[in-house]
Amino acid sequence: MLCGKKEAKMFFPSSCKSVVVLVLALVVASSARPHLQHRDGIQRHFTAEDHPLETKFHPGDAAISPVTKAWTKGQFEVHIFQVGQGHSQLIVFPSGYSILVDVFEPSWNTCNGARGVAAKIERILGHTHVNVGTGSHWHLDHIGYATKGGFWCLIEEGLLTFDKFVDRDGGVWKGDGALGGPLNGECDLEEIEWHNAGTVGGTAEKWVCYATDPANKRIFPIRELARHGAHDQIVPPDEGARVTIVQVDAKGVKQEDGKTPVDGDHTQDPLPPSENDYSIALRVEYKGLLFATAGDSDGEYNTSTRFGYTYNDIETPLGTAMGQVDFMLVNHHGSSHSSNQAYIDSLKPQAAAISCGYNNSHGHPAQPVLDRLLAATDLYMTQKGSLERDYGRAFIIDGDVVLESTDGKEFTINGKKYISHHAKAQAHVLAAAKAEKEAGAIKKERREEERIMG
Repeated sequence: MLCGKKEAKMFFPSSCKSVVVLVLALVVASSARPHLQHRDGIQRHFTAEDHPLETKFHPGDAAISPVTKAWTKGQFEVHIFQVGQGHSQLIVFPSGYSILVDVFEPSWNTCNGARGVAAKIERILGHTHVNVGTGSHWHLDHIGYATKGGFWCLIEEGLLTFDKFVDRDGGVWKGDGALGGPLNGECDLEEIEWHNAGTVGGTAEKWVCYATDPANKRIFPIRELARHGAHDQIVPPDEGARVTIVQVDAKGVKQEDGKTPVDGDHTQDPLPPSENDYSIALRVEYKGLLFATAGDSDGEYNTSTRFGYTYNDIETPLGTAMGQVDFMLVNHHGSSHSSNQAYIDSLKPQAAAISCGYNNSHGHPAQPVLDRLLAATDLYMTQKGSLERDYGRAFIIDGDVVLESTDGKEFTINGKKYISHHAKAQAHVLAAAKAEKEAGAIKKERREEERIMG
């Protein structure tokens, strides 16, 4: 028998006693190891952002209901997976070269999200190998919890294999007993040297302990630190393909005072930057067709008095560096802290996608963000988020949002047809050249007529 309403009021029948004992034992055990001192003064292992709401998939309001289908050889595809309150994207080039960006988990102690993503990828690719994996930043809804789920589960349980994992440089474990930590054969918080970090919780700590430990032979040899501005780290073999790391670790971005850099170790600051500000941003190109994804990048200067960290405007300079694109994944699930007007104006997307959870507790997407996007572009949603929003003409998919293109000029998103900005510009240039040529021919003909009429 499951614990019911009476148990919630602290009445514990015999069937629930073992559960209560187990929970108390876990609490006691966890308190025996070092935890992060959070800004509200409470000792706990997770930040609020480590706990996205576990959402249920909603069957209604579907404008288009896609079924996950196999990749077509020779086709460029971007799959924004419907994972609830999180992110996960698969990018496939015509050669079959593939990139997995982020793996959502609904809670810290599960691999359900990773298993679902792996099953979709096998259905799409026909196998379980992905060329490049990358986690935009170190939050549970983007990389999962090392030792339990997410990328750890994909890699260590053999659900997927990777040639390379491109990661941000948040910090490194210096070894057992280093930096004054206990000599106990384990990775401890005191032994982590933070490089580019602000708010860090259990997800970040566990990831550093896992990914930077040379003993972990499945992740350590394939892990590379993302290089700001690099286009030679993720290299599809396809003609006309390029992947650029436009931003990582908030390089070059200043805090609100205009002087203090966001990058660097801010873990001991009274008001450190949000982990979101260190997101990896990718510009993915295939023959002029452009896709942008930038994790949970923030787009304003603000302070969370509730959780004790700052938001920093990563988006405005990121938008300038990213430039015009055809399709973008909306940052931070449509949060009120992201998708500022300057970013939207710089990217000028023909279409955008929001990945968020049905009736999620964060209120994503925010109405001002919806309004800005709906005024500028076509908007696709993996599912409806907050039930208090006006979604206007947005497409509520209740499934994966999928871009497909065979030539990089024309593309579809869940069946709707588009022409890339680049192809339109080329057509305009050709049309102008043709008009100029025709005008020149007419002038020449008239001059010849005038000569004859003489």
